[in-house]
Amino acid sequence: MKSKKLVNKLLSVLMAVIMTIGLIPMGSVTVKAETKNATLSNLGELGTVKIGNKSESGTWYQTEVAGTPVFCMDLGKACHAGDVYVSSDDTYSSNSSNAKKANEAKIGYWYSVTKSEATKAWVYAQALMWSCEEGHTSEKDLKDVISQVRKNTGYYNNKSAADLYDEIFGISTTVTCNVKIWKYGGSGEYRQVLLEITSTPPLDFPYEKINDTLVYRQRITIDKTDEDGNPVARVPFEVTAQNYKELYDYKVNGWGNAETGDADGDSVFSSVAETDSKGRITYKFNYQIQSKNYGYVKASDLKNMTADDKKAVKEKMDDKNITYASNLTQTGAKELMQADLDAQMKKISNQYAVKEVGAGSDDMLVNSEYANGKIITIESAGSWTKVNGSWPETADKTYADYGKATKLGIVNKYKKATIVVNKKVENTSDNTAHGDTSVDGAVYRMYTDAACTNPVTTVYDANGNAKAASDYTIKNGTLETDYIRTKDTVYIKEIKAPEGFFLDPTVHQIKVDGSQFDVEYKAKAVIEDSYESEKKGFFEVYKMSSDGSTGPADFEEGAEFQIYLRSNGSYDKCKDDEHSTLTIDKKGSAKTASALAYGTYVLHQTKTGAKDTEKIDDQIIEIGKDITSEGLNYKTYTYLYNNKPFEAYLKVVKKDGDTDKTVLKANTKYQIYKVNKDGSETKVVQQYSNGNKLVDIDTFVTDESGEIMTVKALKSGQYKIYEIDSASGLVIKDEFIDVTIGSGNPNYTSWTDSEGNSHALVTVNYVNKEAKGKLTLTKSGEILKSFNHYVSEPENNKFVFKTDYLKGQKFTIYAAEDIVTQDNQGTNWFDKGEKVATVTTGNGAEFTKQCSDITTSTVDDETGAVTIYLPLGKYTVKEEETLYGYVIPDKNTWDIEFKWNDAKTDVVSNLTKDTDKEGNLNIKNERAKADVEINKKDMTADLGVADTVFNFYTKNDIYNANGELILKADELITTVKTDKNGKASLNTDLPLMSEGYNKAEDKTGLNSGDYYFVEDKISDSYYIDKTPVEIHLEYKDAKTAKIKAEAKKLNKSTEIKLSKVKLTDSTELAGASLKVSDVNGNEIISWISGNADSIKITDKADELGYRNLRATMVNGNIVINGLLQNEVYEMTETRPADGYATAESIRFKLTEGNANGEVTTVATVIGNDGSESVQPENKVVMKDDTIKVNFSKTKITGSKELPGCKLEITDENGNVIEKWTSGKKPYIVEGKLVAGKTYKFTETRPADGYATAKSIKFTVSDTGEIQKVRMKDDTIKVEVLKTDKKDKDKVLKDAEFTFKLNGKVVAKATTNSKGIAKIYGKLAAGKTYRVEESKAPEGYKKVPAFDYKVKDTGDIQTIKVSDERSGDATPATPNWRDSGANSPQTGEVSNPLFWITLFLISFVGIVISRYKIRKKDEEAN
Repeated sequence: MKSKKLVNKLLSVLMAVIMTIGLIPMGSVTVKAETKNATLSNLGELGTVKIGNKSESGTWYQTEVAGTPVFCMDLGKACHAGDVYVSSDDTYSSNSSNAKKANEAKIGYWYSVTKSEATKAWVYAQALMWSCEEGHTSEKDLKDVISQVRKNTGYYNNKSAADLYDEIFGISTTVTCNVKIWKYGGSGEYRQVLLEITSTPPLDFPYEKINDTLVYRQRITIDKTDEDGNPVARVPFEVTAQNYKELYDYKVNGWGNAETGDADGDSVFSSVAETDSKGRITYKFNYQIQSKNYGYVKASDLKNMTADDKKAVKEKMDDKNITYASNLTQTGAKELMQADLDAQMKKISNQYAVKEVGAGSDDMLVNSEYANGKIITIESAGSWTKVNGSWPETADKTYADYGKATKLGIVNKYKKATIVVNKKVENTSDNTAHGDTSVDGAVYRMYTDAACTNPVTTVYDANGNAKAASDYTIKNGTLETDYIRTKDTVYIKEIKAPEGFFLDPTVHQIKVDGSQFDVEYKAKAVIEDSYESEKKGFFEVYKMSSDGSTGPADFEEGAEFQIYLRSNGSYDKCKDDEHSTLTIDKKGSAKTASALAYGTYVLHQTKTGAKDTEKIDDQIIEIGKDITSEGLNYKTYTYLYNNKPFEAYLKVVKKDGDTDKTVLKANTKYQIYKVNKDGSETKVVQQYSNGNKLVDIDTFVTDESGEIMTVKALKSGQYKIYEIDSASGLVIKDEFIDVTIGSGNPNYTSWTDSEGNSHALVTVNYVNKEAKGKLTLTKSGEILKSFNHYVSEPENNKFVFKTDYLKGQKFTIYAAEDIVTQDNQGTNWFDKGEKVATVTTGNGAEFTKQCSDITTSTVDDETGAVTIYLPLGKYTVKEEETLYGYVIPDKNTWDIEFKWNDAKTDVVSNLTKDTDKEGNLNIKNERAKADVEINKKDMTADLGVADTVFNFYTKNDIYNANGELILKADELITTVKTDKNGKASLNTDLPLMSEGYNKAEDKTGLNSGDYYFVEDKISDSYYIDKTPVEIHLEYKDAKTAKIKAEAKKLNKSTEIKLSKVKLTDSTELAGASLKVSDVNGNEIISWISGNADSIKITDKADELGYRNLRATMVNGNIVINGLLQNEVYEMTETRPADGYATAESIRFKLTEGNANGEVTTVATVIGNDGSESVQPENKVVMKDDTIKVNFSKTKITGSKELPGCKLEITDENGNVIEKWTSGKKPYIVEGKLVAGKTYKFTETRPADGYATAKSIKFTVSDTGEIQKVRMKDDTIKVEVLKTDKKDKDKVLKDAEFTFKLNGKVVAKATTNSKGIAKIYGKLAAGKTYRVEESKAPEGYKKVPAFDYKVKDTGDIQTIKVSDERSGDATPATPNWRDSGANSPQTGEVSNPLFWITLFLISFVGIVISRYKIRKKDEEAN
């Protein structure tokens, strides 16, 4: 087999060498160039392979030249079925210095030789050829290509990409490939270069290969119109066909000559054409689809082929990716091929990118749908083939309008824009409307002609809707038209002028430039200015003075006037042409220097002339409103005025100096004095008639209006007004006020009496201030001062707190009623319930409202007391929140009331009882205090640990209220001792955490509120834990008086597990009585193993220093918590469990240990020699050995065990403890007998052949050693004495006796020379046997069979039997063995030759079997 395989291998190598040699060129041969046609074979959808920035995707085609598969060398270029190619020869070698050719030689060799030109290999090879041609020849690049193909196709998936790479490129020998390079014979620039591997092996099987193509057509017709439906010419479109692989040829008709040709573009076909005069472009595309390769066998060959031949042909075509009919016929292949083409026709889905390159006009827009290219998909419904050899649209002459053609109606929108007209004024300095004019309201109309006879009729809104045009009105100085098409020229003209203006005759011609934007709607594309003139006029005034007597009036030279536009409200707010200052000249007149703007004006006299005359009242002057034409513009308006010498009534108005309002209260009293030239004063006394008589009046009293007025006018001069008394709530501020009666008085106005006469009136305000209330608030409370140390008695240490003033405390003041203003105007300083102020001690007050200068405050720097001033009324003071660290008092609301005293008392104090006599509100707050407790608990039980002493320390420095250090960090504050419940409370007050401590970067002077307990002393039942237990004291809120902090300290008690187990298997042993005692003999705890209810703890535990001494039973172990550490204890077994020996007492002690950072108990056993042994898991184990008694049952004659005896042990009461049957070994009773008790060992039935032994009494010792009890049995001895019946003294030998029990032979014996047949130890006591003489001595008769009952005794029992003579005995037949003769024996196997022969046969059989197995294995592989 090996030689055959070797030969096969050599033949394979030889064939490979021969094929390789066949590839090597043997000298130079001149070959004439061949010319052949290319065909394509459809391989189906094989996914996308990306190489650099190029890719192959979708349907893959295998190119063939004259039926031989070739490789396309230009990724992205076209190759059409039927293209003519011309060849040239070349040789590629794997050792070429050109990496591309070297790799392509390896690829060709792998495809042609290694894979025998399998189509699957061609797919890999084609992709790798492209990679090499594109310059991607690195190992990484080539592996990436292999991975892509493998992932897409699943071909050769049994190998990794790395394995395939090694198989293709990892060959160690040099390989060469003879190739044909096929170049396109036509003129196409973008046709493929093809590469053929010429070392194709001959076909092994006779089959034929066919494929076919089908040309189909698609058309696209583009019709371009504007939005009105009119065709648009010369609009450029770019159409790109995506399916360049199948595109065969095309034709484009548009503006100019048609474009036609083959589709040989690089990756895609693209054409740019313009619409013709009808707005149309037509595209015609012819595509060629290619079937797969289909195979068949010629009918002449097919009829001679066996089934195996057909199978072999099919396998070969499968490898070549050739599809075939199941019957391998040509008809079947053609049917499959036609079905393939039909299926491809149904799956047609060609995409075109249609892009409008330009709109063809600056006034039109590119269609947005096609601006960036729209993808058009044409499927089979839009595709067709020739009918009877002709294209159907040619036959019916429909061409581009053929029913299946794809028609694209594309509409271009016109650009549209709005026009802005800004209305401006021609004859103002800033071109804006002055005076009472506005450019708003001007109306414009838009026309299509320059003569403005044809208005525009159609415009558009922003949504593209056409609408009827209308006139446009200026708003805010501007107007914006509707949208108009940019292709149209429009004319805009004003048809209505606004008030104060003349109509503008200007015609504005506007054409929007559409090239400036690329949107359909462009707002404000053109901004146009339109100017027109405003109506204006001059103003002139004449001023005279006369007292009403006859004679000429005097010109009032020097009198001054202001004229200003009334709508502006004042002179200063007017523009230059809206106001003017006029001074009367010697001729009595004055005129504006420039024209005034159109509008209504106020003429206001600001100064009288040389004589103190009355001023005229403000006059209303109209400018420009009567101007009807531009010829009247800038006319002059003239006015004349006359006035008498000045005198005036005096009005005094009482004002609240805090509200600046009139005091509507009666009973304010005034007196008026005339100041003479020498400075003396004369009281003004006036008379008036009360209806009956004239009354003198020298004191003027206000009524509820708060005003007084003289009953007669006063002459020009200086006067003083004295306030004699004030209204309630007010205090007199000034003793008197000065007043001037004269035209120069700024408070001089006109007053008309009841009869309609006009008089001058001088009005003055007499101001009083409101009385106010005064309140002083102080805050006090305890603050930390110091710390008292008692070194010898640290439990008495304490912090010292003392009462002091507190700063920073806030109070809120509310109005308890409406706090009214004293002007009686019905207004309030504060409404009832309204917050008035927040007062902060040491800082001052923050008022919610500033009540003039009433609401003020002052602060006492030393005490922090705040004094505040408030309007008169009732208030409530509340402490709504308190200082950090303090508690709001139970009474935290106080009532305050301020009432007016008299006109001279400006500040009043509180009237309620909540303040002291001076009106001071003094409030003391309690400090929030700490309530600190330490709770000492057992870690594993909810038990308090009494008598534990803790030291209490501060964690950080402690400062007093002044920021002085009074206690350093980690200093002892005090000590405490826990009570019986394990709790202890601190007897000293403690500072809480200071406000802002956590946020402060520098914490000097601030207290942290952090403290800690450290355990100092504890019962030895527990391990002391010096780990600090921290507490934090932090103020909670203003209502929490006690800041409770509970520190919990969990300590581990000592813990030991005491286990009572069996020595034999270490399982728990129940029933043993145990105790633990201390060195003084005190019994601390006792229990019975396995009985949780039996646990007893000494009553003297507390007295002996134990705390929380306790014990529990867990899984039979007793777990004791609270034994004293470092004390020696003894665990004693006071009574063992039944069946067990008392164990030796164990001494042990407990010490503190540590495991993984946690405190643990270390249990140490102390030996009798003082040695110490640490016990695992702090567990002390006492092991009890069982009571073991070895019961031996032997023959009386020896020590060997006698099996088969029935034995039992009973106690003193006769209770059976154990039963058994003896065996070959002694029987051990373990753990059932109690030490000290006496038992009886009894044989209830002996073994067959033995007599019953006597019972044995024994007492069990208290030891774990094996105790032994021996019982010996004597055998049942039966002898048969055989004598002559006639001669009793003659004993007979050779008589054979058989003993049977229930028909079965039990024993046989033959008499000896003494005539005795012995049967020892074979017969069972008490049983009756059938005794037969199975063989009589020679010359004697057998005795009849008889029964014999065996006695239960060890003595010899004798059976005497006598035989009768029967004559001479017959000679015995000789025995073959005894005679020495050799008889033939059929089972003889002692011949060595037999064994040698058998060995050789077996060896040969094994060799043959191994050979067959190996042969099968080799065939299987």
